Amino acid sequence: MGRVLLAVIVLTCPLTTYAQSIDGCGTSLQIGVGGWAGAVGDLDHDGVLDVIVEEDGDAFVHLGQMSASGYSVSFVDLVDLDHGASDFAEDMSLADLNGDGHPDLVAWAMDSYAIAMGGGDGTFAPSTKYTCTGSYWGCQVALGDIDGDGDIDLVDNADNGKLRVLHNDGLGTFTTGDRVSTWYDTVALVLLDADLDGDLDLVASDYDDSWYSSWSITKLYTNDGTGNLGSGRQITDGDEEITRHLVADLDSDGIDDFATVTNRGSLQIMRGSGAGTFSVAEAVQGCGWSCYGVESLTSGDMDGDGHPDLLVSGDSHTVFFMNSGHADIRGAGYLVNNAVREAIPADFDGVGQMDLMSVVRGNTELASRSCP
Repeated sequence: MGRVLLAVIVLTCPLTTYAQSIDGCGTSLQIGVGGWAGAVGDLDHDGVLDVIVEEDGDAFVHLGQMSASGYSVSFVDLVDLDHGASDFAEDMSLADLNGDGHPDLVAWAMDSYAIAMGGGDGTFAPSTKYTCTGSYWGCQVALGDIDGDGDIDLVDNADNGKLRVLHNDGLGTFTTGDRVSTWYDTVALVLLDADLDGDLDLVASDYDDSWYSSWSITKLYTNDGTGNLGSGRQITDGDEEITRHLVADLDSDGIDDFATVTNRGSLQIMRGSGAGTFSVAEAVQGCGWSCYGVESLTSGDMDGDGHPDLLVSGDSHTVFFMNSGHADIRGAGYLVNNAVREAIPADFDGVGQMDLMSVVRGNTELASRSCP
C-alpha cells in the first residue's frame, strides 16, 4: 500500500504562483498560509480542484491548474470572514446556496459564522456574518436540503447553543425556523438519511447546562419531511467530550453509518440500519493517546480499495485508520507528524488516487501518494 509523503514545510508568500507542483509520484507542494480550516472544490468550473485555506480570520483562495509538470496553485482572492481579530474559522464548507451554479463558502468560528457567495471564477462577494451567542463550544453548522425544496438550508447552534433550522429561499437568503429542543450546548452536527425516507435527518451531541461538564449524549433528530426535526432521540450513552461526527458508508451496505471521536482518545463507529436505528458503538483499536486533542475527523479511500478510510488529526499528527470493508477499521500508522488542524483527502493531480491537504497553523501542504 502506498503512503503519503510529506516534505518539510517552508513558509512561502501566498500572493504568487508556486514553483512546486504535485506530479503523482510522492511529491509535495507548500501553499504557505494556514490556520484552522480548509476546503477543496472546483471554484472556477475548469475540472481542476481549487483550495481555500483560512488564516487569521481570512480565507485565502487558490486556483489549481494542471500543466506538464503536474498540479500547482495560484492565489486569486482573499475573503474577509469578519470573525474578529481573535476569532478564527474552525471549519469550512462549500455549497451552492443561491442557485447560480457556483460554490459558495460557509466558514464558522467560535462566536460567528460567515457566508460568502462565489462568483464562479474563484472570487467571492463580501461575506455576511451570523453571530452565535452563548455556546461554550463555539459555532457549529451543517448544510443540506432540510425542507425538501431543492436548495441548501442550514442547521446551526447559534441561539445559546441550541439547534435551529435556517430555511433557504433558493437565493441564499435564510429565514430562521423553529428552535430544536436540546440540552444547553450542541456540537458535532452531521446530516444523513437515517431512515431512508429521502429526508435528511440530524445527528448531534448535547452537553448539559453546567458549562463545565465533559460528558455528552448523541441524539438522532428525525426529519418529518418539512424541516421539522422534532425533539430528538438518544442513541448513545454519555461519552466524554465528543468533538466530531463523520457520516460515511463504512460497512459497504449502502446505508450511512457514522464515526465519533472524543477529545480523550476514543474513536467509535455506529452502523446504520436504514430504519432510523444504529448499532451499539464499536470502539476502533489503535486510537488511544494518538487521538488526544482531536482537531478533525475526515474520510477518503486512501488505499484505493473502494472503502472509506478514516483520518484523525490533532495536536501532534494525523493518524490513518484503514477500512478493509464491512467497517473493519484498524489503525495503520501516522501520515503526518505535525500538529495538523485538518487533513483533507482529494485527488488533486487527477491520477485516480487520494492526495492529502494538511492544514497546519502557519502553513498548509498538499502531498501526493508515493511511487508504486
